[in-house]
Amino acid sequence: MGVSVTQPAGLGRVAEQCLHHREGDQLGIGEPGLDTGLRPPRGQVRCLLQQVVGLDIECGREGVHVIRHTMIMDTFASPSRTTRARGLCDYARLVKITVLGGCGAWPAAGQACSGYLVEHEGFRLVLDPGYATLPQLLKDTAAEQVDAVLISHGHPDHCADLNPLLRARASGEAPPPALPVHTLPGAVDAVLALDDPRMLADAYTLREFTAGHRFEVGPFQVDTWALPHFVPNAGMRLTADGRVLAYTGDTGPSPDIATMARDSDVLLAEATFPDHVLHAQHAPYLSTARQAGEHAAKADARRLVLTHLWPGTDPSTARAAAQRVYSADLDIATPGMTIDLG
Repeated sequence: MGVSVTQPAGLGRVAEQCLHHREGDQLGIGEPGLDTGLRPPRGQVRCLLQQVVGLDIECGREGVHVIRHTMIMDTFASPSRTTRARGLCDYARLVKITVLGGCGAWPAAGQACSGYLVEHEGFRLVLDPGYATLPQLLKDTAAEQVDAVLISHGHPDHCADLNPLLRARASGEAPPPALPVHTLPGAVDAVLALDDPRMLADAYTLREFTAGHRFEVGPFQVDTWALPHFVPNAGMRLTADGRVLAYTGDTGPSPDIATMARDSDVLLAEATFPDHVLHAQHAPYLSTARQAGEHAAKADARRLVLTHLWPGTDPSTARAAAQRVYSADLDIATPGMTIDLG
């Protein structure tokens, strides 16, 4: 198991379309419901779907015949030729994290507040849709392709863009099913009250949880902890196929953070300030980059990603503060950054 921050872009949609095909299926080129967006040249079949899903296929005149699921395939295959795995990672099985934003409090110019797209087996989970995260999401993912939303707490820099996300889904020509929104009790009441209730009533299903409970969201097991903040906040540990993402939401120092992040692949940690919280009275409810590094070190987290930096903070200063106490891989959350857990 490892962590990689590189992955070919734009593969998720093809993977989702292909995941339900099994051995023995006959997939016609251009078959309705299996639109790879590709138009292969005569005499060859472009096998991008193989690279995404991991299928052994036989390409012939009558289409693409699935032999078995496997690993990544050759890029091209001639008609009637069976392509075989080449030992690369199966992207459909990875947990992929895309950073939508990493600003705290408000979005700086060209940035967005806390927000993350977490994908596994074709399932798309939006974690904390803060200010300005929807435009970042829509660069690669349509609003109707989101499968669920999970929110750590009710501050608007973590949930405000739930409103335009629901608007985008409800206002389309063919609205998708109601979007499950997992949140602490009352955390998104203010956001949901921005519109006439009748406008978005069918766009979402509210699924409230209490911090300390375990539940499932699609393929993810979610364990939660009550972490100290100005309002109720849930730290989260998301697990899928043995890969683990730990996320603090916003929090002050707590021994529960190291417990939550124990042996995680990635700890996504609030780091509002580099070395010390600006106002002493806020110190119990916010964290520094140095404290995030300390928690990651205690937890033996394989990678630390600092997020929720105060606008105007020099990322190199935050990085240096964390590196004084944490020696493993370290990143700063910036829009468009991807992390693959595999």
